[in-house]
Amino acid sequence: MTPDHGKSDERFGNLDRKAHELSESTDGFELGEKIYESGDGNRNVIYAGTFGEKPAVLKVYRDHRINDEPRSLEQFHQDNRSSVISAPKLYASEVLDHHAGWLIMERLEGGSFLSSLLSEKDKERFADILAEYHGHCQWSPTRPLTLAERLPANEYHRYRIARWLRMAVEADAARQGAGEDPVLAPDEFVPRFTQGLALIDDVFRGAAMTWGHGHLKPKDVYVKGPKVYLTDFGHAKMHPPGYEPAFAVWSDVMMAEDWSETDYAAFRAQVARWAELFRSRAKAFGIDDFDSVWRASLAERCLGMLTADITANEKPSDAHRRARRDLVYRLLDEQLTA
Repeated sequence: MTPDHGKSDERFGNLDRKAHELSESTDGFELGEKIYESGDGNRNVIYAGTFGEKPAVLKVYRDHRINDEPRSLEQFHQDNRSSVISAPKLYASEVLDHHAGWLIMERLEGGSFLSSLLSEKDKERFADILAEYHGHCQWSPTRPLTLAERLPANEYHRYRIARWLRMAVEADAARQGAGEDPVLAPDEFVPRFTQGLALIDDVFRGAAMTWGHGHLKPKDVYVKGPKVYLTDFGHAKMHPPGYEPAFAVWSDVMMAEDWSETDYAAFRAQVARWAELFRSRAKAFGIDDFDSVWRASLAERCLGMLTADITANEKPSDAHRRARRDLVYRLLDEQLTA
């Protein structure tokens, strides 16, 4: 079901058209070429430009998720205590509602974004960045917390996994209606699903939730000499401990490559290396029992990948989808039997 964005749909309409309107109505801003879009230009668009003769970018967004990116970026700058990590300067912005808005930011130049799969050197750099971020870059919530964000940490994971499961159920029901086999055969998936939820309950029941970036992956990190810039603050939210390290592995390894069944040794080695790097920095993340938190966090990523990224995703070929499913099953099994 497509969410009702209310006034953001009425006032924003086509995002490219909105970008050009903002160029005409915003003093000091000159619009350049479009450099990025997501959701076929329906979720967000980013244009290069200048603001008062300074290189800038304009981002116009309309997200089905709760998103107040300008406020979160502004609050990050106010609360950030790191001498290493910063973010683009915010020049002008508007939050239209809890789904839509726009912001004109500093355009980062002279460095480069990290790119997956990360090299060994960049893995260590990203692990250091994430540790520094957890120690010095936390900022205050910029909006009232949602009901889901007020759940206990284990129930928060369950809430998200249940949403992804509904997506997978719909996708597999459509396949079966067309005479095809489901991606998630019940006798293979259900025992793993229930064991995964049990592990999440055991580890995260009573754990404290933390506000943060919520979507920090390598391509959101811009490096310029010794200085690091975080980008894409549109997903800030509460999350359980271990969420962001596991999310980094999901984005850098689990989603970054077209892994096949024969690649499991290489796939597992990549995941294991990340575990080593984060284990040695567990104190910075405020994690006491790292191995338990890591297993449960990876189990959450595996369940999400099996349901939303593999089964409900229409893009992969059928052969690729099933090969990746079997790969993730093996990784999940290791977490459940450790």
